[in-house]
Amino acid sequence: MRKAKGTDRQRDPYRTMRIVRELAADIVVLQEADMRLGARPSALPVDALTAETGLVAVPVPSPVSIGWHGNAVLLNPKAEIVEVQHLDLPGAEPRGAMVVDVDITGTPLRIIA
Repeated sequence: MRKAKGTDRQRDPYRTMRIVRELAADIVVLQEADMRLGARPSALPVDALTAETGLVAVPVPSPVSIGWHGNAVLLNPKAEIVEVQHLDLPGAEPRGAMVVDVDITGTPLRIIA
């Protein structure tokens, strides 16, 4: 996902969320999930995310975004989040990764995004 823009170059976050819902996945990882400038707000409307996708965003230390340096992890609401680590990575521009440990119906899983 590139800031909710489609191949038609139109920014349509609701179209992006419809596509995520159509995947019917338990886990979806998105790149470029937030805007680049300012407070880096979410490219998808935070208040509509769960209703539109059926998924919940893994918490990040931002009140306005679902992403950590652009990376967002969306989970089935039945998944239990065990631990989340937000990593700052070196470089000229802010970069980061998330390590998310979850339990999905008794199966432990580590997601690195």
